[in-house]
Amino acid sequence: MIMRFSQIVYVALVYFVASIPFSFLVAKALTNTDIREFGDGNPGAYNAWRYASKPAGYIGFTLDFLKGSLPIVIVKKLWPQSELMLFFTAVSSVSGHAWSWYLHFHGGKCLAVSAGVLLTLLDKYMPLFWACVLGALRFLGVSPGGSVLITLCTANVHTYFAVTSWYLRLTVLCISLIVLYKHKDVLFPNRSEAYMDV
Repeated sequence: MIMRFSQIVYVALVYFVASIPFSFLVAKALTNTDIREFGDGNPGAYNAWRYASKPAGYIGFTLDFLKGSLPIVIVKKLWPQSELMLFFTAVSSVSGHAWSWYLHFHGGKCLAVSAGVLLTLLDKYMPLFWACVLGALRFLGVSPGGSVLITLCTANVHTYFAVTSWYLRLTVLCISLIVLYKHKDVLFPNRSEAYMDV
């Protein structure tokens, strides 16, 4: 399958829109707090909720979720038969949030935007099941890194057996790899500290 020029432009536009750090901007606007100066320096919804205000976190999460879901909705309307467009749009959206052009290619950890992408991409309720797995693991006291790792493994195994489309399987796999990479400091704390800038 060859992508048309209009499709390439759309995927690029999705990246630049997804790069907008909504949680960072909302926290700055509501509380004049630069959330990158706290905790792990993540400009995402969790840090907005924790270090700015709960409303900032809720609004940031909602906007991050929407920048994952709305591009998929548009693709389904404009190119309903193109699984290739779904793949590139999903990966572009998550990548834009992970490596924001506006923040010199630094970004959030992608949980909200990934949830938006997957809940819209998959017609079944699989992402809700994965969210329940993540919530249950955290409730049982599993570490954040372990919870994310187990949930993403569950998501990929579940998708492999429940979905016949290789494009959708590859989409879930690529998003999972991005999320894992963005959580590397949680998964491998000692290694991250060794490479931390002084």
